[in-house]
Amino acid sequence: MRPFIEKVRSNVKSPGSEWEIELARYTYIRGPNGGHKTTIIQAAELATTGAVDDIMGRDEVKKAAILMSMKPEHEEVLVSSAVFSDGSESSWTCDPGKNPKKEGQVPSLIISRIARKLLSGSAERLHESMLDWLNLDEVTEDMVTKDMSPSCRERYQDVARAIREGGASETEILSKAIEYSDKRRLKAAGQVKAHAQILSHYQELDLDGNVTDEDIFRSLNEMVSEEMSSTVLLHEIMKRARKDGYDQCPACGTEVGSSHIKQCEDHYRSLADSQDSALMPWVADKIKALFIQRARWESLLMVKEESERLKAQVEEYSDLKKACRKSLKRLVEESIEDFCQAVTKYLPEGKELGYDSHLGWLGLKRLGGGISSSMSGAEWATVTAAVGCAIGERTPAWQPLVLVIEDRAWDPETLRQVMLSLQKFPGQVLMQGTIGPKGRFPPKWTMVSSKEILDQFCVKTIQPTKEVSALTKQMLVALGFDAATIDRMSPDTAIELSSRTTISSAHVTIHEDGGWSLTKEHV
Repeated sequence: MRPFIEKVRSNVKSPGSEWEIELARYTYIRGPNGGHKTTIIQAAELATTGAVDDIMGRDEVKKAAILMSMKPEHEEVLVSSAVFSDGSESSWTCDPGKNPKKEGQVPSLIISRIARKLLSGSAERLHESMLDWLNLDEVTEDMVTKDMSPSCRERYQDVARAIREGGASETEILSKAIEYSDKRRLKAAGQVKAHAQILSHYQELDLDGNVTDEDIFRSLNEMVSEEMSSTVLLHEIMKRARKDGYDQCPACGTEVGSSHIKQCEDHYRSLADSQDSALMPWVADKIKALFIQRARWESLLMVKEESERLKAQVEEYSDLKKACRKSLKRLVEESIEDFCQAVTKYLPEGKELGYDSHLGWLGLKRLGGGISSSMSGAEWATVTAAVGCAIGERTPAWQPLVLVIEDRAWDPETLRQVMLSLQKFPGQVLMQGTIGPKGRFPPKWTMVSSKEILDQFCVKTIQPTKEVSALTKQMLVALGFDAATIDRMSPDTAIELSSRTTISSAHVTIHEDGGWSLTKEHV
């Protein structure tokens, strides 16, 4: 039989002491508003999952700093522990400023959390969540990709090949492929924005256009005829060509390698040394400007090319994600009717869960055949509970499951119907309310009064006590009191005598109750 929480011990929201309470497989916690019904639930959640619902308007709160707000005022530690019916235990303990200490916790134990997410999320989240609970074990890659375009099918197969090596099922691969394609799409989109900024920078440079080798050589030839000898010019060309790693000789146009260009550079330098080189700096600057212009243009073209490649990648992964989601929706809708029937089994008589394929949501079937996700508070709690029950059917029998039913304004008749339906849940149900069910209390249920922990608050409240400090004891020893006499003193006596430096141990008599008085001769 699936284990359940039998006992909870905690100091959550206590005035000071720890309290404990026993629970059953089907427990109804009854008490007035503000009567600590939720305290019992939260202590059980904290002990078993390390997270608490319904705190500061949030669910699954795990942050220690927030959880410590439930600590007693005069206690340093927040603690909560649970004992299961099979003898196993789980606990959560936290000291201020430290990480919580957790033992034996089951994060997925509170099945109602999963049910709430399923019902309150988007259609896409619903479809992804349903993969874990629908009977899709026999899904194949062909079933997933049958409606995909050739390009999407090829990309999906590449992604699936890498994921499948870890032993994942096809539905797990499909879910991971959606996540993977979305991450790659976002990454590529971010890179597109970065490249757009780079292109904007190049536009500010106001480049005239690309500079080819022919442009450079033509400009240099013009400088030869107008400004300087060809020897000086050729030396500058060869020097620049060698520095930029050219293999093609600027003089003859053949690909002769860097060693040949180096020899030509040395040759023309020796000739240029014998000529007037007054124009050398000017030539060097002119050549440098041309090469910079060409380098910038080449960089611009490279950035444009990479930007176009990334844009194509964004579109590619967007298409893959859409194709995967479309396949997921189709697979879910082929099996979701079975899930709706499983949920309906746990709903009160006359209630039925349905799926709206156009809007992609679950809801109650209404008169006339429509499906509505707009429900009253009691209906929401009822459907959430039933969904949790259906989910629980597919979990291993050894795994403990707890269904926490939200506190709603139940009427006695609806409460009775819901309690009777939940008796079929193969786990533990914790329910709370201010009223009882109509008629006889359901036979499998146990009612617990929140007054049980309120009584413990009154009886066990810890009052601050005084202690004899080491310094006080040292002062008493200095006054002549021995250790045995100090141990007989009450804290108040020890503190008072240590402050009376004009008397000694010979002046004092210690009474059985820890009090003291002066001896007769010193009165």
